[in-house]
Amino acid sequence: MEKQEIMQLKQLLGRFCQSGTGVIDRSVCEKAIGNFAQNRGEEKFCRLAASLLVALAKPENALPGSLKRYELLVRDGVTMFLSLLSVPRLQKALLDQALLKTDCPVAERCVNLAMHFPTLHKLGQIVARHHPGHSLLHGWLASLEDSGSKASIGAVRNHVQREWDRLGHSGHLELGTTILAEASVAAVLPFCWHQKAKNKQVDGVFKVLKPAVREMVEEELQVIGRMAKHLESNKARYGLGLMRVSGLCSELREALEKETDLVAEQKNLSEAAKLYRSLDRVSVPELTAFRSSAMTGMQRIRGRKITEVRLSPGERLHLACRLFTALVCVPLFSHEESSLFHGDPHAGNLLVVEDDKVGPIVVVIDWTLVGRLGRPLRINIAAMMLAAATGEVADLSRSISAMTRLAKSPVSPGEIKHIVASFFRSEKFCADPLQKSFRLLERLTFEGILFPGDLILFRKALFTLEGVLIDFCPSFSMEQAMKTYLGEVLIEEMPRRITNMFVPLLEKRSEYRSLLTNEEVARLSLSSSLGYQDELAAYGRWLQKTQMQFVASILPFF
Repeated sequence: MEKQEIMQLKQLLGRFCQSGTGVIDRSVCEKAIGNFAQNRGEEKFCRLAASLLVALAKPENALPGSLKRYELLVRDGVTMFLSLLSVPRLQKALLDQALLKTDCPVAERCVNLAMHFPTLHKLGQIVARHHPGHSLLHGWLASLEDSGSKASIGAVRNHVQREWDRLGHSGHLELGTTILAEASVAAVLPFCWHQKAKNKQVDGVFKVLKPAVREMVEEELQVIGRMAKHLESNKARYGLGLMRVSGLCSELREALEKETDLVAEQKNLSEAAKLYRSLDRVSVPELTAFRSSAMTGMQRIRGRKITEVRLSPGERLHLACRLFTALVCVPLFSHEESSLFHGDPHAGNLLVVEDDKVGPIVVVIDWTLVGRLGRPLRINIAAMMLAAATGEVADLSRSISAMTRLAKSPVSPGEIKHIVASFFRSEKFCADPLQKSFRLLERLTFEGILFPGDLILFRKALFTLEGVLIDFCPSFSMEQAMKTYLGEVLIEEMPRRITNMFVPLLEKRSEYRSLLTNEEVARLSLSSSLGYQDELAAYGRWLQKTQMQFVASILPFF
């Protein structure tokens, strides 16, 4: 019965469209859909509309081959998600689907659908960035990031003007007439402010939440909570195994809540500016005084997406190394008790600007989604990478177990040792301990093991950045860049390390930015599986020679 009614709804939409080229009268079509909904009842209409939207957009087709076993989960999950939303939102999504050309690709329909719902938009980006080598997903991701604006320019301008008037700033404000960029929850509008009396002018952008987005996100997150319970009780049907769906939904909720908190982003930008002040070739947008909880005024970056610029191979390699240092090495080997990192470094958030003095620089934008790596977590990450480099399965299992305790969901080393051993056999040709470690974390996550949310976010950010840098500079090596940075850190630590050679029992990992003791550095230098071999082997030989000389010099006194 419902199949017939779904076809009736589809025919109703087609009646008001001219072969997908436009609606004869949008208001008439909306009224017709409203009458259809009223006749069937709200609950039934939402169910029919959700089924039709999923049949048109086919979101399960966006899955890469490695995730094809979850097609039923995606199809049922998206259908349930949509069926629990409000009638007006489904009406708008249906109408926009009807406006598409009848022969438009399914991927285009999928992107169009995702742009209506922040949760689907965010999930699409997460899946696409997590599989950078998948060509269909790569194109889908680009579409999600570059798709035309769905927000009303008039509504955005009015929102900014009202907030500006409320704040009572002086001077003359000119707002742009086009939206420069749009994400799942926010839009970016250019502006120019000038004050003739003081001869001041600011050319910037306002980042504002799209109209009613907080209400939309809250509605969707409530639905996600209901879906989690349904999926948890149907794990066998969807092949979820040990996966803890509630934990994944909590992670999604946290990500969306962060993206709607503009004050937090302003604080993150201020902190990131201080963090990168001493780094060359990497910066962040400067904040202006024009900001509040409703909008963020900042410097306008007139740059191009990093994957679209024309640079020499040497410039590409240098920029890739500097960017990797800023986004991975700096937070991993920080002096601070808690280090900030960017949680979403996709190509659209990495803009290259030509500086007259130093040449091309990368400006990292969109600091809504960030994470923090506390020192205890970083110590365990370093221990994990050390064990991955030396091939010590037992040590690797212990460091991973320690990280599950930080997530308050402890798993013993014995419970994961067989997974770790199996992973090592399958990844025997991967020499990079950084890649190997975080691929293992991915494998364990799919097995249902929970880790701290910031560690999961860092892993996703690392994989996202890896895909971007491979596109930008195929000759770039994360292993080589990490080796160079770690070598510089070890040299910086030399005075303290020499002092600790005399009292090795009092030595602590936390004393060093590298989070490695002298004994661990020596072990690392002996590892034949590690790319740092030449530099660290020389360092290890020096360390052993110095210790022997010290012992020989004090023996006559005993």
